[in-house]
Amino acid sequence: DPLSHFACMFAALIHDVDHPGVSNSQLVRENHELAITFGTRGAMQQNALKFGWGLLMESRYDDLRKCLLGDDNNTTRSSFRQLLVSLVMAMDTDDEGSLASQQERWEKAFPISTTPVTRVSFTGKIPKRSSRNIRAEIVEKGSLVLESVLQAGKVSHATQHWLVYQKWNHRLLEEQRVAFEGGRRDTDPYVDWYGHELKFLDEVVIPLTKRLRDCDELVGAGEELLEYAKMNREEWSRRGAAVVKEWREKANQDQQ
Repeated sequence: DPLSHFACMFAALIHDVDHPGVSNSQLVRENHELAITFGTRGAMQQNALKFGWGLLMESRYDDLRKCLLGDDNNTTRSSFRQLLVSLVMAMDTDDEGSLASQQERWEKAFPISTTPVTRVSFTGKIPKRSSRNIRAEIVEKGSLVLESVLQAGKVSHATQHWLVYQKWNHRLLEEQRVAFEGGRRDTDPYVDWYGHELKFLDEVVIPLTKRLRDCDELVGAGEELLEYAKMNREEWSRRGAAVVKEWREKANQDQQ
């Protein structure tokens, strides 16, 4: 479905627009303008949605919208916006409540006994599977798969070779260190980065890649992502503490 493909690409492009460099929870603690405006859940994602949707609605993109949505098709526009919102909000992988809710939705939509999901359309073309399928069920399953694909893209450093994982793991740690030293984080990230990464792999990356493997929407790639995640988890559990120590020593030397 081309419109769903565009929604994925657009969500990926806008989801970090105007990122303040700290987490949503930190914005709440700081009583930041974004948290005041958008509330305590997904403030950055809501801000990105406001910007992205406003940009798409500008007159200079009239032809693009007509191509995407047809001639003022409110139903198609509403479905597209609903999908875009769900995709961008799903990118808040730090929100444990949101992740738990998504996992619950997934287990309900894809019980273990069901067959793999088929490709779906959000613009009216529903693939025939059985007489009991209804559009709401199809859309929910499709939305969950697309949310998971985008999340997999966001955490993709952890589903690649160890060296790639460590490159971006280190950069994220340094970003958090800068936030701490600037008074925008309560604790020194180096103190428990080892445990933080184990939790991240166990509670975010591995469950996510298992979902993608089980639905097989990535045509076998889900299994590969899961295997890399497991290998990185095993390697980090074995070497992570020493790696963090080495990074900290280097950071201290660079500051001298």
